[in-house]
Amino acid sequence: MIKRAVSAWLFAAMMMLIFLPGSFTSLNFAQGSEIYYVFLIAALVFLGLTVAEGFVKSELADNIVLTLSVLGCALLCVRETNDVYFLLGITAGCAVLLWHMMDSDRLKLDSVPLSKRAMIITATALGLFFALYIGLLTSLRYLTYSTPNFDFGIFCNMFFNMKETLLPNVTCERDGLLSHFAVHVSPIYYLLLPFYMIFPSPLTLEIGQAVILASGVIPVVLLCRHLKMSNKATVAFAAIYVFFPALAGGCFYDLHENKFLAPLILWLMYFIEKKQEIPTYIFMMLVLFVKEDAPVYIMFIALYMLIHRKEYRKGIIMMAVSVLYFLGVTSYLANAGDGVMTYRYDNFIADSDAGLIGVIKTVLVNPALVFFESFNPDKLKFMILTLVPLGFMPFLTRKTSRLILVLPYILINLMSDYQYQHSIFFQYTYASCALLFYLAILNASELSHAARKALLIMTMTASVLFFTSQIADRDYYINTYKTNRDNYAKMNEALEIIPDDASVKASTFLVPKLSQRFEIYDISTVHDTEYAAVDLRSGYNAKASQQLEQLENEGFEFVVMIEDLIAVLKIGK
Repeated sequence: MIKRAVSAWLFAAMMMLIFLPGSFTSLNFAQGSEIYYVFLIAALVFLGLTVAEGFVKSELADNIVLTLSVLGCALLCVRETNDVYFLLGITAGCAVLLWHMMDSDRLKLDSVPLSKRAMIITATALGLFFALYIGLLTSLRYLTYSTPNFDFGIFCNMFFNMKETLLPNVTCERDGLLSHFAVHVSPIYYLLLPFYMIFPSPLTLEIGQAVILASGVIPVVLLCRHLKMSNKATVAFAAIYVFFPALAGGCFYDLHENKFLAPLILWLMYFIEKKQEIPTYIFMMLVLFVKEDAPVYIMFIALYMLIHRKEYRKGIIMMAVSVLYFLGVTSYLANAGDGVMTYRYDNFIADSDAGLIGVIKTVLVNPALVFFESFNPDKLKFMILTLVPLGFMPFLTRKTSRLILVLPYILINLMSDYQYQHSIFFQYTYASCALLFYLAILNASELSHAARKALLIMTMTASVLFFTSQIADRDYYINTYKTNRDNYAKMNEALEIIPDDASVKASTFLVPKLSQRFEIYDISTVHDTEYAAVDLRSGYNAKASQQLEQLENEGFEFVVMIEDLIAVLKIGK
């Protein structure tokens, strides 16, 4: 009776969260409700459960309503705020409830069948959801002129040049024509080029990255099947992957080569598990082609092969290839490009000329500094956002040699004081989190059925809660686009006046739209151009008035001027 009363009350509270205006975080939220509505809804639910007891000869109906009410309230609450500590508390409460429900299987989950076909359909649907949902929101991000030159405009211009010349040239990255590979060596981009050549639009890049990440569901399912997990456990891991917040978070900083790392590393670990040598080496090379720091991940995987799996020949080959590739690519960047970005580890380099050797020296001499740098409030929040949705499963093993694959997470995401490397909304999480995901699958496969079932359900719930809190609020792009559609149409018309072969300099949020040309620069360029485009929207360009004045002084004349929206100018004769 107490459980039924609590279920009814929480169901009523959930209705209040749905239908009352305002946020539950405000004290005025409660003032706007009539208490008798709560009692009325609760009484009706209580009566309905009491009547249902005559048909369901168990506590099943009570348990289902209690679970759905708690999870419903939790989802509605975390949707209102992305506070990490509140999210952790809500998740802990749901975990306690679910643990209780798993005891003696009060939800009768074992009695619900799931065939192999249903598993495949469900996992496919989850992957499609990610591709469509994230692809839609990031596309709207572009259509609402919310994508800046850094880092989306540069890739839009690079792909245009790749389509026209097959060379990864770009003009708006370092204010002049150069190969993007002089900044980051990422030949993996050529895998996306055929699709871009068919659909030559920045939208192809936004949707493409979502599809690339969604494809990681395939190796996740195959790993689970190889490790003899049940269909239900396989679906659970597919759901955890799709709702893992760091997976979607980086998409909202637009296209980056790092997105390839998540599915490629999962494929690599799958073929390592299957002991298929040729595919292992193929995917090793694909990982190396992602970026100049990708060999670091292969080095750790090679150590894992040598120490944990005792596969010495493969391990030595992978280590040798990764070291040679790393030396080659860093030498190329040092001589022909911008060099390796060692400044991100300045907190470990005492001698500015020492480079990466300085990092190694500091770690060997002063290992305590690693712990000091890895544990601060921002990094603790990052650990909550990346480890709680995995239920800390990467660490649930007595085989400590497996923890070699945790080291990239520490090295890349925790040691550096470069703030973006410990944020789920940038591109530096994909490789390390893919390795954590592999460890989670591997370790879960060795748990007892009861422990695995309880842990996966709680972890799946945590992933959905974390996704809802951190990612779902990005649907504001939908309302932004609907509300301002006419303004975006006017901006599009203004920019279409500029000929496709004209050189242009533009405000950062206008660059992606103008990127399909050989010469496009940021507004601050030192290069002479035929046209200029200035973003006049409030909050998007604080220096708009100064920029317009400067352009007029340079001899530019107005072609289009839409107040508070956009200005297009052309150099006078």
